[in-house]
Amino acid sequence: MLYAGSADVCRRFHQLPEGASAFIAWIPDLIKCADEAGTQEPWELVGGAPAGLGKIREILVRVRIIAGDAAGGTAHPGVKSATLLGKAKPYNALRLVASVVEKRVATARNELAASIQSQLEDDGVEALVHVVEDPDGILPWSPSKALLVIPVISQMEIDSYAIATLAACQAVPDDIRLTVMPSVDGRVLPTRSVSGYETLLPLPDEADIWIEQLDLPAFRAEISPIVNLAVAKASALQSMDRLNLGIPGRPHGELEARKTLEDELASTRDLLVAKVDDLDPEGSALALSLLDRIRSGETNFADSVQEFTVIQLPNEVIQELSGLQIALDDAEFECSRAGCRS
Repeated sequence: MLYAGSADVCRRFHQLPEGASAFIAWIPDLIKCADEAGTQEPWELVGGAPAGLGKIREILVRVRIIAGDAAGGTAHPGVKSATLLGKAKPYNALRLVASVVEKRVATARNELAASIQSQLEDDGVEALVHVVEDPDGILPWSPSKALLVIPVISQMEIDSYAIATLAACQAVPDDIRLTVMPSVDGRVLPTRSVSGYETLLPLPDEADIWIEQLDLPAFRAEISPIVNLAVAKASALQSMDRLNLGIPGRPHGELEARKTLEDELASTRDLLVAKVDDLDPEGSALALSLLDRIRSGETNFADSVQEFTVIQLPNEVIQELSGLQIALDDAEFECSRAGCRS
């Protein structure tokens, strides 16, 4: 840790801006090592973790910021920041240069957010725009990601949300990872969110990161995830049927896997019916009909998902499932707003 965080960093920093992208990608691994060294080593045996460990981490963070600022240019950071270095107090050069770069980056992000907001307003789209650092990005520096929260009156406003999402894609630069999330009554709906670059796909984990980072009030549906689980199990069993897996004469492990899936599908169906009946008895019939068609093979869900992934246009099955999920989420949201229990 000491060697990589000192001599090796100095050697590679000296070569900048050559190899800047690799340097920027490498530093987070060192930062992670420093964090792990601070928490996983038995420092209590020697009186506690050394203060220098935290100092190494601070230096690595600042060095990465400065390296990112030099990326894409032709001048070494020491040359590029020569004027600032002349004003720096002893042992304060890294802190000074990194803080100046950070302020410049923050200003650029604020300007980008304002520009996106302005373009959306020109397109008649209301949205709350957030632009922050993308910790998984490298270049162009400084890597940013954007969240656009689109207020809607109801989850059933599918068309207006789709139009707003398209406008968001056009307003945000292609090199910025975008997440679009609707909100109703001030609560974001992560199950309806989409994320990506030029192509936006449902990525609930990315929505959860934003919700945690910005402490956003969120509505988390209970029923549509159960629908997804039941659909996945029904599709898995149908695939086993199609491939003749788990049938008599096949290995014991396959037979056990089929039996487990069948039991899980049955219990998930029962749970789904119990949950949906409290909200919308007609919804139970629709959900079970879809599950039965997927399970029997009348509807080939696996191929439909693959087709949707490739061409990015929802087919009949995807539209039916999406419509069912939206209707159930909307009913559950209205129930929560009214104070009832599903």
